[in-house]
Amino acid sequence: MVYDSLENQVEHSRGKMICAIRNYGMTSEEAIQASQELDELLMKIQSAVPLHLNKRETKLA
Repeated sequence: MVYDSLENQVEHSRGKMICAIRNYGMTSEEAIQASQELDELLMKIQSAVPLHLNKRETKLA
């Protein structure tokens, strides 16, 4: 399924970003690039999820 592949890509990208932050700093070009790649993957997942599953219903206590 597409979601599994994207989820694996997200985990890989997240790890890549964390390593870049640890090795080069949060504002390094490597960290920023990895963060942007992760953002793109997350947007793909969000756009692939049907709208009714994307909305969270809030319940009043």
